Amino acid sequence: MIDRLTDTADIDNFPAPPRRVRRRRGHGWLLSFENFVILPFTVFGIYWLFGAIHVTVGAIFGPVTSGVITSTYTRQVKDAIEDHVTYRYYVDGVEHDDDSSVDWFDFNAVKPGTVIELILAPEGPTDQTLIISPIHSGIKALGYTWLFAIFWMCAMSSMWWRFVIHPLLIRQLIMTGQPCPGVVTNKDIDHGNQKQYRVHYEYRPTSGPPINGMTIVHSSVYDTVKVGLSTIVLFDPNRPKFSVAYSLADYEIC
Repeated sequence: MIDRLTDTADIDNFPAPPRRVRRRRGHGWLLSFENFVILPFTVFGIYWLFGAIHVTVGAIFGPVTSGVITSTYTRQVKDAIEDHVTYRYYVDGVEHDDDSSVDWFDFNAVKPGTVIELILAPEGPTDQTLIISPIHSGIKALGYTWLFAIFWMCAMSSMWWRFVIHPLLIRQLIMTGQPCPGVVTNKDIDHGNQKQYRVHYEYRPTSGPPINGMTIVHSSVYDTVKVGLSTIVLFDPNRPKFSVAYSLADYEIC
């Protein structure tokens, strides 16, 4: 096994790919706590996204009918007040009643007896309806649903990249990457939303100018690394800028 902090740029002695790798001791588990946390949140996001798609399909292809506001009321929900309207509509001579929450502007724009237009769900008249005129809370709610779904899935995508996809790509790079000599040039701490310990290094592939790389490391590794440390850098020959300093990685050759 190559020592993680005292290895040199001895490329000739570095094992040829494919290499067997394992998680370094003290660098966490393959399935971390974050992996288990993001899974249910991702499922929730997918459920919300499919809900938005379902309602959108209904809004596009559902039949339009007329109805009438029968009452308006407000209710207390925790620390907020919700405005609601109830309405009645007929489909094939059958009476149906429904209830919808609306915003303050739409609540004050209608009263009992106001004629409305609404879209019926493709599944049938008893499913969810969407008021489209003269108030537009249904369309607004659909827009908010899409905004929330997109925001949630973008956040989950970022977490999947950081905690799952990128570590697996680094693992694959250690298994199959091409080695070349490198040297640590700097290290710093990013005091952003999440504190990150970063080590910067420079390496030169088989041809071309030097390339700068960066690896996020554990605090224990950060304290040990010295600027000027020689290290083997593994890079992807097809993407030379995608690299990892072997001595700083979460995985090691076994």
